[in-house]
Amino acid sequence: YINLAQVFFSSGAVISPMVTSWAITNLGFTWKFIFIVSACGYLLLIIPLIFTHFPVPVKLAEHKPMGYRALIRRTRIGYLVVAIFIYVGVESGLAFFMALLFSDIFQTDHLTAFAISGIWIAMIPARIATSILYRFRRKLIPALFLINCVLFTALSLSPTPWFALVCCLLLGFTMGPIWPTMIGLGTEESPENSGAATGLLNVASGIGGAVFPVLMSFSAAWFGIRVSYILLALFCLLAFGIILRFSSVKA
Repeated sequence: YINLAQVFFSSGAVISPMVTSWAITNLGFTWKFIFIVSACGYLLLIIPLIFTHFPVPVKLAEHKPMGYRALIRRTRIGYLVVAIFIYVGVESGLAFFMALLFSDIFQTDHLTAFAISGIWIAMIPARIATSILYRFRRKLIPALFLINCVLFTALSLSPTPWFALVCCLLLGFTMGPIWPTMIGLGTEESPENSGAATGLLNVASGIGGAVFPVLMSFSAAWFGIRVSYILLALFCLLAFGIILRFSSVKA
């Protein structure tokens, strides 16, 4: 279900910029009006929430809730925390310097929007497929990290902008299922503490999304965009090893 929810998330990330661009170009909307429309949209979301039936959760056997430290110490979730930190950081790094890749390296600014939208579009079928193939999750995640390592290397070595665009689309497809699947694995590690597990993984996600763009900016300034994408490939390889370790350690 997390993968299916992320399908709608990805769809919104693709559709919204297109609608916004069309409204500004054809209807004369200003950026201020777009924010007003967004605010009204959030208010409208209250209506379905009011009529949504939330089932009473099944009460598990009596247990003492674990804090974050105990959760990491007593389960394997620590591996997932590090892996999801790397994943979100790598995803942020990919998008953060997309404009520099296509404008500075290839002088094809117009392809930047296609690349970013293409990444989100490619995530949609990938997440649908993964929700169906979720039973293979423990083999799927390390395989995807390894494939991403290869794709980031290919992106850094791209001879043409069109080759880079294809790499971006493939990265969207292979990166899409990772985050929701790792969230699912985290809740499985401690079902009675699923809220704490999900919160811990989301904190790691946020930190990764904040830290990696800064690292990428230094890397791009010192070594260039191509080398920066090689760095992301190495992080994917590191995450591959971490997930393998996660699978090999007994729960």
